[in-house]
Amino acid sequence: MTPSWAISTLERARLDGKLNIDCQIDNEARKALVPGIILQPLVENAIKYGRETSPSPLQLRLHVFRAGPELQMEVSNSGHWIETDKNHRTSGGVGLENLQRRLALLYPGQHRMEITRKEDSVSVRICIPAK
Repeated sequence: MTPSWAISTLERARLDGKLNIDCQIDNEARKALVPGIILQPLVENAIKYGRETSPSPLQLRLHVFRAGPELQMEVSNSGHWIETDKNHRTSGGVGLENLQRRLALLYPGQHRMEITRKEDSVSVRICIPAK
């Protein structure tokens, strides 16, 4: 599995030279079944918001691994967290909310979504049962 499945050809062409990708997927994690609707919004958000707040080139990291009975998927980007105003939102800002709802439907009581905000990076980690 390479980062090409996570980043469209169009995004790669548009960000040529402005995006560095580090993709680490453990062999055990490669065997797990993961709905595409989980990783796609994380990668899209990392690129969208990372480009707004990160110096060039944007650093994107995808790390997928098994930890006991869990599959953990972490998407990190350089830049910083952007707060959205839910009361005055015209577009955007719903990707993580929708993802949280999807996780609750797919893995009720068996998932976690952890967001880590640092001065120069943002990480979102999803933990689901490994199947």
